[in-house]
Amino acid sequence: MFGPGAIPIGESCARALETLGCEVLRFDARVEHPMQPAIKPIRRALGVQRHPGSGPPWLRRFDALRVRSAALLTAARHFRPDLVLVLRGNHFEADLLEVLRRELGAITAAWWLYGAEEAHELDRDQARYQHFFTMYPSGLSGARLLPALAVDPTMFSPA
Repeated sequence: MFGPGAIPIGESCARALETLGCEVLRFDARVEHPMQPAIKPIRRALGVQRHPGSGPPWLRRFDALRVRSAALLTAARHFRPDLVLVLRGNHFEADLLEVLRRELGAITAAWWLYGAEEAHELDRDQARYQHFFTMYPSGLSGARLLPALAVDPTMFSPA
């Protein structure tokens, strides 16, 4: 899940799960390598995209996906979750999710929070997770619809 100061639905999900009696670890998926601010201009100058594995080998170690994945794996090994719920779904690669399933026995699930305009990413992302939900109808056979509109009473309540 996203950490404090990120999209509000992440915190709403965490509170809902805690209300149901679950212990929740909030993970901030925005984590980057501490050198990332200095690396961005170098990437631009080299014309290197921010995709995993792009650019020269010395530059790959600063990749945000690599840093984020290592941080999640460390947190998961410490926390030992039953479920890893990722909001959006495309923040982690299939090999990391496989390690979470195999090594920790965690169920992996993603909740895609964007509409059909981002559908080009859905097929690939859906295949990575054991369970895949979308906020809007997606047309994907394995995805389940899980809308979320004004359901958090701490954010949305009649006056």
